[in-house]
Amino acid sequence: MPFNLYHQEPYGRAEAIKLTLWYAKAEYTVHAHPVADLQALVADGKVKADFGDFPVLERDGKFYSKGPAIIRYLGRSFGLYPEDAAQAYQVDSTLEHVRDLIYKLVPIALETDEAVKKEKGVDALTNFIPAWLAAESKRLEANGGNHIAGDKITVADIQLYGVIRVLFRNEKVPFHEQLLAAFNNFPVLVA
Repeated sequence: MPFNLYHQEPYGRAEAIKLTLWYAKAEYTVHAHPVADLQALVADGKVKADFGDFPVLERDGKFYSKGPAIIRYLGRSFGLYPEDAAQAYQVDSTLEHVRDLIYKLVPIALETDEAVKKEKGVDALTNFIPAWLAAESKRLEANGGNHIAGDKITVADIQLYGVIRVLFRNEKVPFHEQLLAAFNNFPVLVA
């Protein structure tokens, strides 16, 4: 049975889920809508969002909530999540590190005062982003430069690629040139 992925426009928070489904060659349909439309689907009982937020994945009438949990579920379902506890830790800590990035940047993107947005953006670009990239680069280098954990692709690699695609290589993101320049300082991530 195919998967149905419901998420808020634009694609950012659901990107790793879509990429995982694509990589696994799973059959899926994406339902990207404004948040009001998603809430209407929930109110009408057509979609179940256990925690009231999106993305939500549905298969065979069963609904899965919370992006990181969905990614882990898909990883286990398609052999993209390690059975080894130490490798699973590497995957999980990388997934959480990506969440740290999102939690840092979303409030900046939602800031309505342009002066405050610029100040917080410059601070993130100067301090947080380089440290975040350095940590991910170090993690990859420690494992040979190709994968976060083990010797094959996991959902952590897919999540990392997704955030690179959505944030660092997306011309629509504020501070795009600065983000790309910071990213390009880490050759192992670029590769």
